[in-house]
Amino acid sequence: MHDGEGGTRRQTVLPILFLQPNGAGVQLPTDLVMRFLNVKFGVDALIPVLTWLRHSSPAVAHVSSTSSEALQRLHSTADGLAADEAAQRWRMTGPNQPRAGKLICLKGASISRATIDKRQMWPRIDPRKPQMNNTMSLSAWELDEQRFDASAALEQQLRFALQYAVLAPSNHNTQPWRFIVDDDTVQVCADRMRALPVVDPFDRELLISCGAALFNLRVALSHFGLAYAITLFPSESDPDIVAHVRVSRDGHRDAELADLFSAMTARVTTRAPFADEPVAEALQTKLAAACDAEGAIASCVDARASRLAIAQLIAEADRIQFADPRFRRELASWIHPRRLGDGMPAYGTAVGGLLDLAAPPVTSVVRVFDVGAGAPATHERLVEGSPLLVGIATTRDDREAWLAAGQALERVLLLATSEGLTASYLNQPIEVTTLREPLGTLLKVDATPQLLLRVGCCGPQVNHAPRRPLSDVVD
Repeated sequence: MHDGEGGTRRQTVLPILFLQPNGAGVQLPTDLVMRFLNVKFGVDALIPVLTWLRHSSPAVAHVSSTSSEALQRLHSTADGLAADEAAQRWRMTGPNQPRAGKLICLKGASISRATIDKRQMWPRIDPRKPQMNNTMSLSAWELDEQRFDASAALEQQLRFALQYAVLAPSNHNTQPWRFIVDDDTVQVCADRMRALPVVDPFDRELLISCGAALFNLRVALSHFGLAYAITLFPSESDPDIVAHVRVSRDGHRDAELADLFSAMTARVTTRAPFADEPVAEALQTKLAAACDAEGAIASCVDARASRLAIAQLIAEADRIQFADPRFRRELASWIHPRRLGDGMPAYGTAVGGLLDLAAPPVTSVVRVFDVGAGAPATHERLVEGSPLLVGIATTRDDREAWLAAGQALERVLLLATSEGLTASYLNQPIEVTTLREPLGTLLKVDATPQLLLRVGCCGPQVNHAPRRPLSDVVD
């Protein structure tokens, strides 16, 4: 990826700590850390390391080689990865002379300190000064469409429209997308660095998220009177480019998409129970038609017996997922309360106890959707709080189908929002491979399930999920 102004390569930074000899801590760039770990140890090694990073970064800033108390605090947070031998062989390129230091890692009950070379400096960590405050991370939703300049160059207008693209939903709120703008075109790219290798090993849900972002971009462009032409997966050599979009002032505009514009900033994910009120059949028909318009199939389930059968399948999937310590580590890394620009920090308080790696696997949890009370939901309670379940399926199960499912998902969500409904996700039986076919049977579709939503109305007022700064995702 290249910076849109200077053309230099941008390096995302995670709070992995490198200790210099003087005790000061500096951050290392994500792409180097992840590339090293993936090559040396494989994808599975990334999960505990990322979990450890997310849990321990403020404490790490105080660690020195003699600070046993701080090291103990680190050890109590999460499992990590020892890197003695590998880190000694690790060399990072850069203009400065090497400086020896310590990379602090964890492995089981032991603390490992590995000496590495440091050739380039990154910003210092100061735990007293947060990198981003919550107000900033939520400001992405406070957009003023009146600031759109109809006389500006197409590139400027395209960048303005991308502010709406990033409001799309994503699994664990990972926001796994990047956008490369060049004059009147934008490439929508999958950011594999934000993948979920345990719950989404084939990047299916990652591409669904990119599809949702692409749909938001289509809505914004239509609202601002811009036509567009889209080529999906235009490069055989670079599968991360999921769509190439060229905009113009002349051409066909979809008025139906423009009507969904205001719903983009109003849409929220509500995990709390909905009112026990049925969703009108006429509205269910509209939701199904919206899904069909994007090349996917919607199955609306409102009968209590059918919802109960699906809820029992969700309960089984939950038990399987939470019994896997890798799943719990991965989820923990995205719900930590210190996350501000991404993830689900508000969700962490409710499920924190369920993710304790020392605790026995959870066997009675379907989905903690009552975040305020922090109470696990039985499948009966889930049915009571979810008057309508909507399955989204596709006839194929490949990258094109996943992208279509993402666009269908966002179209359904925006339509539901415009009709006074809200939704959240119950994708567990799709994420557990062995339960995907039984779910399709319960949904009564001759297709492959890609998403499962619960839909209802009159839920409590909830905040938007945070968003990363646009400068982090647009080049």
